[in-house]
Amino acid sequence: MAKGSRPLSLKPLAFADDALLIALVKPMFELGLDAPPPDSMLHLALVRAVNAIDALAWCVTGAIRSPITGHRGAKEFFVLATRRSRNHR
Repeated sequence: MAKGSRPLSLKPLAFADDALLIALVKPMFELGLDAPPPDSMLHLALVRAVNAIDALAWCVTGAIRSPITGHRGAKEFFVLATRRSRNHR
């Protein structure tokens, strides 16, 4: 943060009850790595992301590998989730 600047204050987001979420899962970030993880660790990264999404009142309905690679050829995934109704939280 620049000297003398204020930290950003973000307001909570409101979602429609029938909202969809499409998230890009970046295993390098999920696993805290500086290089693309080996294929054997990709599932762990995806599970961590799915668990985090699920904990925030979303229900993950699917995941696919992105056809486009990330930084340094990193394999990434798209996750689709639906908003969990207030009665099921």
